[in-house]
Amino acid sequence: MSVRISKSAFLSARQCEKRLYLQKHQRELATPRAEDQLAMMQMGIEVGELARKRYPGGVLVEVSAELHGEERKAAQLALTQSLIESNVPAIFEATFEYQGLFVRVDIMVRHPKGWAVYEVKASTNPKKKHLDDLALQVFVLKGLGVHLKRAGVMLLNNRYEKSGDINLEELFKVKDFTKKCLMQREEIAWDLKHYQELIEKESVPEISIGAHCTSPYECEFREHCWAGIPRDSILSLSGNKAVAWSFWEKGIKRMEDIPEEDLEALSPMQKLHVQAQKDQLVHLDRIALSAFLDGLNGPLHFLDFETFASAIPMYDGSGPYEQIPFQFSLHIQQGEKLLHRSFLADATLGEDPRKAFTEALLESISPEGDILVYNISFERRIIQHLAHHLEEYAVPLNKLIHRMKDLIDPFSERMVYFPEMKGKTSIKNVLPALVPEMSYAHLDIANGATASFEFAQLMQKKSPDNEAEIRQQLLNYCEQDTLAMVEILHVLQSL
Repeated sequence: MSVRISKSAFLSARQCEKRLYLQKHQRELATPRAEDQLAMMQMGIEVGELARKRYPGGVLVEVSAELHGEERKAAQLALTQSLIESNVPAIFEATFEYQGLFVRVDIMVRHPKGWAVYEVKASTNPKKKHLDDLALQVFVLKGLGVHLKRAGVMLLNNRYEKSGDINLEELFKVKDFTKKCLMQREEIAWDLKHYQELIEKESVPEISIGAHCTSPYECEFREHCWAGIPRDSILSLSGNKAVAWSFWEKGIKRMEDIPEEDLEALSPMQKLHVQAQKDQLVHLDRIALSAFLDGLNGPLHFLDFETFASAIPMYDGSGPYEQIPFQFSLHIQQGEKLLHRSFLADATLGEDPRKAFTEALLESISPEGDILVYNISFERRIIQHLAHHLEEYAVPLNKLIHRMKDLIDPFSERMVYFPEMKGKTSIKNVLPALVPEMSYAHLDIANGATASFEFAQLMQKKSPDNEAEIRQQLLNYCEQDTLAMVEILHVLQSL
């Protein structure tokens, strides 16, 4: 009997054969998934369950929870076969095995002349990895003699805007990949045999680290495989990672070892990164920095938003993955006085927070003075969406956009560069370089992804015992972001 390999294991091998081997023989070396990764996985499950509702009368291949391992798989295979022989209009999580390849099909829809199979993805655009996933299912089904009429990937429609109950026909769109899947059958057959042989070997495949460590997915064994790589290696070079990997493959492991003739291939920021790494000196363009600082008009406002996004739109006037603002922090510098104002929506109300957020924002910001944000595209986009959704506030919201200036400019435009920034210009890299005594390390919530996750937990009433504690942690984190901007500006002024 052929060595059994699951669809997910096959795709892992496509990314890296060493990953497949470690999954089968040394899974304890894997790094546990982070909370935001688990949240994304849960979102995918919810999208899949919603997609099934497009097909009333469909039956889920569900067996007893008491069954495990081979018994469970055998029961799933048997139930799938019985459903195919019945007259049910659709089957969910249909299970098949062919030549040792074990797959589950998200949705199978019965047609008079065959079956349509759909792989459901919580994404708005088709990707190669989606096609690879679907092609494995087509390989198995065709091998078993199942007559396929259509094979496609079911995606979320990024043009959909919720109004009332979710319209499933409009929320989902299908991209047909039937012909492309059929063209991969020979290649899959060869790869399958190769991977099955690889699993049975007694030693780990000797595969060097590379771009495949993070594409198309972050490998759970990356920390293990990268254990001996120093933090300041050539792989920490900022910008296009293909450049860093090309140096690595040439045997250039450190930025200091890049030949002079190869420096011309680098971007201006990469050159600055390499030069600062070599000489450990601060780069300062006093003229450009002075022009930026002289252009600021007080009273200065330091503003930061926190948002969450849901694959399935929660509120009228929102679409898949639209960023919904739920919190802001605002510091206002008036002479020597520093004021702080903030807003955090009540997650337990189950209400759309955008109107309350907007009203609090407009009430908190003074009628005059620049509004400083860090990476302006994000806050500007959020305000534009608010103006579109809440037309009665469109005029004052759009006025805010015209007052906004970006505190990232002195760093992204290379007016100021500290070696400690490691080639990056995010506030999490700039703050410890310019204000080393100020840190996020003491905060329970220390990044935007965690803030979104924790707020979502409150919305789903999964943290009732420590709701007040989490709210305070969210307030502390967002306030830290705007206070960090205040301190960064003070350093720039001192320079």
